[in-house]
This record gives sequence, C-alpha cells and structure tokens, in this order.
Amino acid sequence: MAKQTSHDNVTPHPAMLRERRQREEPGREAARAKVLTIASGKGGVGKTNVATNLAITLARDGARVCLLDADTGLANVNVLLGFQPDHTIEELLTGDLELEQLVVSLPQGIDVVPAGSGLLPSSDLHPLQRHRLVAALATLERSYDYLIIDAAAGIGALVIDLLRAAAFPIIVVTAEPTSLTDAYALLKRLGRTGERRHWFLLVND
Repeated sequence: MAKQTSHDNVTPHPAMLRERRQREEPGREAARAKVLTIASGKGGVGKTNVATNLAITLARDGARVCLLDADTGLANVNVLLGFQPDHTIEELLTGDLELEQLVVSLPQGIDVVPAGSGLLPSSDLHPLQRHRLVAALATLERSYDYLIIDAAAGIGALVIDLLRAAAFPIIVVTAEPTSLTDAYALLKRLGRTGERRHWFLLVND
C-alpha cells in the first residue's frame, strides 16, 4: 500500500531528512541526482509508461529514485502504479503544502510526487508557481540518485524548462506520422532556445 504523509502533524520524509543532514554537515556538498525528463510532442505515445518503468528498473538496481509527475493537467503516474494520492503537486504550487507532505513511498521501491488530472494545466502556471516547482526540483536532486520527471505532452513553456533542466532530456516518439510531426515541432522549439546540446529521442515501438 502506498504511504503518504498526513496533512497534520507532518513528519519529514526520510529522503528530505537525508538531504537536510547532508546540508548541515560542514564542508560537505550534497551529491545531486541525475535528472531525466521524459517528454513528447504528442500524447498517447507511452511517455508515462517509459518514465514509470525506468524508475522501477533503476530502483531494482539499488538506486534511490524519485518519479515526479509534472503533468498537472492529465496526470497518469498514479494510475499506472495503482494508487490514489491524498495530496498532489498542485498543493505545492499553490503554497498549501510542503514538498515532504506530497512524497509517496511505493512497494516498487520508488518515491513519487503525484499530480492530479484536470486540475491545473501546466501551460497555466504563473511565475510564482514555476518558482516553487524549481525549488522543489532542487530539493529532490539533493535527496535521490535519480530524479525522473514525467512532463506533459506538447511544447508548453514548462515542458521546455523541464527538458532544459535535465541532464538527460528524452523525447518519446512512435512511428505514427502525427507523433513524428509533433516531436519535430518540440525539437524546433528547443532549438530556438539557442542551446547547443544533445536531445535524446526514444522510439517506443
């Protein structure tokens, strides 16, 4: 059964406590997670399946893994992993809850920061909400070996920001013409940022 911290009498999640201890040790800089953002130009290409399977596989190899559902409009991570969260990332973005109140520890050996469906489209995030999300990402990076971000489909500003923030920005495509066309549009949008770097394509056949 998934465990999620209660809204009342909040106890910091073990990963958050570990991050705090590392920060408090003099002369020690906390190791940062490898960040992988999984995105797609088009929905329905298996993006969330890729993100969840990758997270579980890394955890089975002994890594500390956090899977963050950043699709605030059409979240599916909790559906695939079979749990119903009490709280979602929307409550972090609105300032109602702290990050440690959202982290769910699952039997598969991974931690999840869940989102909700139809609550807050990622394209509608205002600057303060995006700042809160960036701050949460920084905390998670110091708490795990891998941070896997399941971004929304499309070419929205938040999707672009999350891909640019990742060490491994991965765009999932299928052989369908619409998937290829939308992935190309996403790559063109990334190209306009002026960054000269590698963007990874994963063909989900």
